[in-house]
Amino acid sequence: MPVPMSGRRANFPDPVQDAIAFGPRHSGVEVLPEPTLEPLDSCDSIARPAWSTNAACRDMGPDFFFPAGALGLARTTRVCTRCPVAEECLAAALDDPSLHGIWAGTSARERRRLRSEEGLGWG
Repeated sequence: MPVPMSGRRANFPDPVQDAIAFGPRHSGVEVLPEPTLEPLDSCDSIARPAWSTNAACRDMGPDFFFPAGALGLARTTRVCTRCPVAEECLAAALDDPSLHGIWAGTSARERRRLRSEEGLGWG
């Protein structure tokens, strides 16, 4: 079916209306329900260091470790300053340069600077 033109831009049909009119209901295709997602805390298969069970952030979601903006960073840093295993966390983060996000209140950039100051390499 030709699409009517007005000026230089085409008047495209509404995709929602097309989906309703010509969608799976009319084509004999069965519509499957939305998949359910498991909660984030069901990652039991991930090997975690023993010290992490005492971490102040052990129940936090991924947004906590990748804060957006200064308020999120301040909240993360505040939790890290009172954490009983902050030293172990920082040591693990300094040992593994591939880790991203906030570890022991430090960003990846801050950890790179700490490694270079301590002569641990670029990592």
